[in-house]
Amino acid sequence: MDRLKEEYGNRMRFVHLEFEDPINRAIVRKYAINGFPYVLILDAQGQVVKRRGGNLRPAVYLQDIKDALASR
Repeated sequence: MDRLKEEYGNRMRFVHLEFEDPINRAIVRKYAINGFPYVLILDAQGQVVKRRGGNLRPAVYLQDIKDALASR
């Protein structure tokens, strides 16, 4: 994910949250995050564009990012 952040960080915001940290409970509930790792891609209005749970290959996340940026 760090490599993707380096490459696309100027076009989208990357945020890392600790799933089990009580301070993040509201976000975990709001977006129905049920485990980790878990990746959400949100649009500018905070609507979920793509959600992925589990350890996936970087190429999967890369395609999700490209799709999200293309749909802007």
